[in-house]
Amino acid sequence: MINKKDWIIAGVFLLLSIGLIFYKLDARPLQDWDEGIYANISSEMITSGDYLHLTSGGNYWYEKEPLPFWLMAGSIKVFGNNLWALRFPMAMVCLFIFPLFYLLARRFLPRLEAVLSTTFFIVSPVVWHSHFLRTADFDMLAVCLILSALTVYVYKRESSWWLTGILLASLCLVRGIWGFFFLGMILILEFFQTERWSWKKIVGVTLITTLPWLLWHLWSLSFGGLDYVRVYWQEQFFSRVTGPLQGHQGGIDFYWNFLIILLGWFFILFLILAIISLIIRYARKPSSANLFLPLWLLISLVPLHVISTKINWYLAPALPAIYLAFGSFLEIIKKVLWQSKFKYKEIIWSLFIGCWLLLMVNFAYLSFIKVSNYTNEKLTSKNPEWPAVIWYKTYTHILP
Repeated sequence: MINKKDWIIAGVFLLLSIGLIFYKLDARPLQDWDEGIYANISSEMITSGDYLHLTSGGNYWYEKEPLPFWLMAGSIKVFGNNLWALRFPMAMVCLFIFPLFYLLARRFLPRLEAVLSTTFFIVSPVVWHSHFLRTADFDMLAVCLILSALTVYVYKRESSWWLTGILLASLCLVRGIWGFFFLGMILILEFFQTERWSWKKIVGVTLITTLPWLLWHLWSLSFGGLDYVRVYWQEQFFSRVTGPLQGHQGGIDFYWNFLIILLGWFFILFLILAIISLIIRYARKPSSANLFLPLWLLISLVPLHVISTKINWYLAPALPAIYLAFGSFLEIIKKVLWQSKFKYKEIIWSLFIGCWLLLMVNFAYLSFIKVSNYTNEKLTSKNPEWPAVIWYKTYTHILP
């Protein structure tokens, strides 16, 4: 269980997050397409005063869930129409990703391995890639909600089961169907608990998670009718499954190639070994704790390879599980070495940690270069119909 020292370490990770996430938060120009679209919709909420309909250019917009737009509209209302205000809500929530990751890691790992895996996660060039941290996109907001729900579940599953439901409901109002994958994960984990939730708690968590999302979509159906069905379900959901939406296509190796480009083959080798070790650990001792990471990887990676639309940031929900798997792999290596009769096991362990630290230093350098190179640039697109340009021209007097 976590103690005072763990809370201090989590606090250090929080302070580090503040510096890294808020540094030059508004330096990069608004990104097409997504940030530009989200900016327009949030701004129209402020202009019209209508927070119960998502509109773009005065037309109903059904493609996404409403919670992020409410957050951005509230921020714009307080701080004005500027890039910093647009990105502030996501940045504020995402401050807690790394502390939550550490606290979740400590539930399964010794302190050293938890610190190393959290640091590895922080310096990863993937989390600093465009569409992840430091943008108005929703992917890392969803990651924070996933971490929050799972952390509350593993520490307070009996006393705060209702809070797990509220966090999952928020996830559904950010990422739709993805929230139900993680509800399913928790319900499967419950089956392997020695003292399972009562049926009342299972039904309660399911209702708390489901009802807000269901009410929103019934509301959208009530005024959107067939247009809502066509856009949200046919185009944005089923079309992504059956074919590459808007040209976002790729093969079975799409996400592996993405990781290889950013992190290299050495990382992939570690990841494969980590996943194998998790499977072996569960096969030897089936339990809720040993199923936790394999199940998380399964529900966040398999759908990506099944659906036809391939987009890099779909990988976001799997990232914490991937880096927790690394920490678990470290723990397994240490146990194997210490239980063996190797004469030089301390040297082998030191070399292993040394290679790990070198890899982290390399990743930290790549991530630092990416973040520190942000500059205040003007949008230069020649296409006046791009949403980012529309928003930029409308509020050009206060945008950087």
